[in-house]
Amino acid sequence: MRLKNVGLPAFIWMYSLLATISAHNVNVTNVRVISREDNFGGSFGYSGALYISDDGTLDALISAPNSNSKKRGDEKTGQILKFTNIFSTQRLPAETIFYQSQTGLLNGSNGEGFGTTTLVLNSTHRLMCAHRWLNTTKIKEKSPAFLGRCVLVGPGSDSIQEFGPYSQAVGYFHHVPKTMYHKHVYWKGGSLFGFSADSDGSVVAVGTPGLLNAKGGVQVYDIASRNMSDYNLSSYISNLNATSYGYLGYSVKLGTFCNEGYRGVCVAVGGPTMLNFGQVQIIHWNKDEIFNKLIQEINGTQIWSSFGYCLGSVNINNNAYDELLVGAPLYTEWSNPDHVPDQGMVFLYHYDLLTKKYIKRGVSLDGSRQKSARFGSAMANIGDINLDGLSDLAVGAPGETDGAGSIYIYLGSKNGFVNVPSQRIQASQIKVPVLLKGFGFTISSQHAILSNTYPVFAVSSVLTDTVAIFRCKPVVDVQVNLTASPNPIDLRSACSRDFNLQGKCFKVQFCLRHAIRGSDFQPVNFSIHYFLDTHIQSEGLKRVAFPTGQGTTHSTLKTAVLESASPNIPVCSELVVLLQLAQIQKDRFTPIEIKATFQIQPTPSPDDDPLLDTLKANNIVEEVTIKKECRSDFKCEVDLIVSATLQHSLINTQWTDIIVNYTKQVALKINIRNKNETAYGVKITAEVDSILTFVKSKPDVNCALESIDLNTTDIDLADTEKTLVTCISYEALSPKDELEFHIVFDINQTYINDDIIKKDLNAKVRTMPYNYEHSSEINVDDNAISLTGHVNIASILEISSISSPKEIAMQRTERKSDGEPVVIGGDQQRTPINVTHKFLVQNKGPSYLPRTEIVVRVPHLLEDRSELVANITIEMLTPSVKVQCTSNDQITSTTPDFPNTYSTTTGDWVIENKRRRRSVQNKCQEKLCFLKCEDGPDLCSVHTCKLKTDLQPNSHMELNVNMDIDLAKLFIEKEFNTLHFISDIEIKEPKHSLFKPWRVTQQKE
Repeated sequence: MRLKNVGLPAFIWMYSLLATISAHNVNVTNVRVISREDNFGGSFGYSGALYISDDGTLDALISAPNSNSKKRGDEKTGQILKFTNIFSTQRLPAETIFYQSQTGLLNGSNGEGFGTTTLVLNSTHRLMCAHRWLNTTKIKEKSPAFLGRCVLVGPGSDSIQEFGPYSQAVGYFHHVPKTMYHKHVYWKGGSLFGFSADSDGSVVAVGTPGLLNAKGGVQVYDIASRNMSDYNLSSYISNLNATSYGYLGYSVKLGTFCNEGYRGVCVAVGGPTMLNFGQVQIIHWNKDEIFNKLIQEINGTQIWSSFGYCLGSVNINNNAYDELLVGAPLYTEWSNPDHVPDQGMVFLYHYDLLTKKYIKRGVSLDGSRQKSARFGSAMANIGDINLDGLSDLAVGAPGETDGAGSIYIYLGSKNGFVNVPSQRIQASQIKVPVLLKGFGFTISSQHAILSNTYPVFAVSSVLTDTVAIFRCKPVVDVQVNLTASPNPIDLRSACSRDFNLQGKCFKVQFCLRHAIRGSDFQPVNFSIHYFLDTHIQSEGLKRVAFPTGQGTTHSTLKTAVLESASPNIPVCSELVVLLQLAQIQKDRFTPIEIKATFQIQPTPSPDDDPLLDTLKANNIVEEVTIKKECRSDFKCEVDLIVSATLQHSLINTQWTDIIVNYTKQVALKINIRNKNETAYGVKITAEVDSILTFVKSKPDVNCALESIDLNTTDIDLADTEKTLVTCISYEALSPKDELEFHIVFDINQTYINDDIIKKDLNAKVRTMPYNYEHSSEINVDDNAISLTGHVNIASILEISSISSPKEIAMQRTERKSDGEPVVIGGDQQRTPINVTHKFLVQNKGPSYLPRTEIVVRVPHLLEDRSELVANITIEMLTPSVKVQCTSNDQITSTTPDFPNTYSTTTGDWVIENKRRRRSVQNKCQEKLCFLKCEDGPDLCSVHTCKLKTDLQPNSHMELNVNMDIDLAKLFIEKEFNTLHFISDIEIKEPKHSLFKPWRVTQQKE
């Protein structure tokens, strides 16, 4: 871990910087840039401070702790440069400041790091520290001990205090008892005293991250008494196995962190690697005592996040305790699936009066969450940059944008900080010849106040040896007023004659005056933009407009310029607004919102222009209402009554229900009446729920569809079984008036599953006042009506048949005395003849025929049980498929029950009788005999054909019954001359729950 490097770490030189921060009113274009064009190097800008000199000019101390001292010729001793009158137009001379150790020895001549910490304590004292200062008097050069030292310089040349880990340098640095020498070398020999520091003007808290095998700590130095706190090392040495290399003192921050029971100083100390998670300790010290006292430990929540890398304190609501802010620049939000490594985080803690401890707030700051941004590497209380009485915060993210860096500004509020920065300042915004790198790694904890009371900040980039100084732009406070008259508006009144306009109108007046925070009054020009009826987005539907003077109107905006030239007298602007009565009728209740926005007009030199406060609105709104004819102008009480009928039958049709594939539309005829106060706008909803699917809705042309343009009459419903159409009538509905209109739904010609549960079409019509908030319904019982329409599938079938061959002639037969048949007058055909009966089933509609079964019956046996017919095959042809029918055990064993309603037809094959043969023993009438299943069902063969697809309207199917008939087994008696061989079919009624009992026609061949 790089933090274990007890020397001045290289990564600090690479990324550290002295930051200037700004918020929404910081001038990022007019910046004073200080750069070392002579390749000065040495981490110029690593630390520094701004202050106001006795002459009232802005001066700066800027360090270069890794530079060679030209004054002494030493290597990387470090130095601090003083710049005076920063904002002068002249080239800034640099005065080198270096304070050699009072020992007079060459202690720290190489790599001392003078200027690692640079503070301006007050108007008279400055603090400079060198954390790598060496005491080489008793330690061999090969075993250096980086004690560190700080120099406190007062107003006089003799007012110099030098102190280190052993308090005052002269008294203790070189007088360690011999018996304690090795112990003290181990305890304090590598303290890195001065690596960090903070001061309130009376004491200095100095971080010692190298103390006690880099466990670290803090020592507090009292300037007046020159006493300094210490640790009881005999107890502090405990648990070193876990706390070594915790680097407590890597950051320190003084503040009011202790309750009233503690007198003295409280300081927060950060150890970014303590226990691997990082830790912040709150330490108390009373100058009358020696040892520090631990008050509270706050541990980080994520390993290796560098929790405590930097600290900040801000009093956001002027109470007795400061807010504690802890930076963790290597924090990664692992719970976020889009997490990025080392995005960084700043945690906020506040003092809890109940537990008397600091507890974490619910909000944390995280910048823009960029990869390797290291947000929270630095932070500082930057003062009150917008002069609202609250301190503001800056947080650095030096790794953003591939290492260029950024700084985020968070404005203070009485409720604490929110995770929304008011401004992000990027390195690319600073106009310098070379792009800054590492911008935001460190931020100076001190700011200077110029004569205009706004803070001034410095930002540096040590990689480019550049420091930028920023000033804040003044903030303008504005008082505005917007009025409309008359308000409310009486539509019966015309425009005032003063306006010379036709129609209805009203007047709008906008007034403004301003003041500049922290500065004397100066005139400012403002641009004013007016927007009308902002609740309505569509220009064509706006209820008001500006007159143009050419007979037309526009309503987008109106612009005016006002010059505010007096701090006490407001400047005003007046406009006339016309009412659009056609649109007013649609909505009288929603207030007409008039909005005026204002902004400062740029001057020819806009870089230093004042700004409006971004935390305050730059607009004002006035609401204009319309006077209504109700008992109260604010609310009308109505009593709406709805009645409706469901229409679906065509004229001159036999069908009274909704027929699938036939009924094309369903219409709702709706009537609305009102029995109470005038209703300004009525809303009607028509909901249709059915097994049928709808593809389009056609509302009445007089009904304006909600959320759809007024004249639209079609709504695509995208094949839905349940549809809701909402209409609005904007006309005033008085107790004497009625509203009538139609809504027509187009039905999709569709297939309906056999297993449907709901059979009916249900419609529900509701009505209510359009604006229920301002127009209430006093009786909701008669605001809705439900309607039902029955849905059926109806099929009319027509069946015809033909036989091939249609007829055949045979010779009559007689019997001999022994019973043998004898053919009379011709040859007897002994071979079977093939016969085909063809059936044609036509669906005349109006609906499709659902899937069902067709039963075919063929006479098979004679009464003596001899087989007359053989090789029966039945085939069904539909428009989409060929089906082979199946036999049901060949011969029926019992007489079947024929249904009352079924489809049947005959295939009639005729045999003419010319000579008598063996009797067919069948039913005969006069000279005709019939062979059919109705007379002898037990002698018939039964076959089933399954209709597996729906038979659509106006389509047909064929059944072909093919068989071989053995003519030799027929005896033609002389008593008759014609035999009819008849097969029949039965079409089973479909089991579909919507199927309506059908009608059958039959045709004989």
